[in-house]
Amino acid sequence: MTDEVPIPLRIRRELIAAARAAAPREMVGLLGSRYGGCVTDFVPLPNVAAGRDRFAVDAIAFAAAVQQLEASGASFLGFAHSHPDGPTGLSATDRRELWRDCVQLVCGLGDEQIRAFRLSRETVRELAIVAASDPRFGTAGAAR
Repeated sequence: MTDEVPIPLRIRRELIAAARAAAPREMVGLLGSRYGGCVTDFVPLPNVAAGRDRFAVDAIAFAAAVQQLEASGASFLGFAHSHPDGPTGLSATDRRELWRDCVQLVCGLGDEQIRAFRLSRETVRELAIVAASDPRFGTAGAAR
């Protein structure tokens, strides 16, 4: 399992735009990959959580988003969510509640940074975000 995740500049811009649009609430969406773990697709989802500082996804919306990914030739890679008022790292709630064994991107609006993580039952690993400069991945861009 790699310790990095390639993300094209186009996807990073989509994530920050979605986070801005959702503020002051948290943004949430699915990540898809068509090529070896590179984030090639982002599908925003409605945040159905009651509070501003958390997110929840409706099961029917989740299933529809997975179908959308698969119809476009992508496979489920993980989730993205934002921290509109907080740090880009994982919160205590994130560490308890996020799905394990998939990519988890956290977008911070204060610094407009994105960090990537992979959680297992025992560990939390931060993944390096690298530029996806291969033409298959869309628009290339700097890593951060």
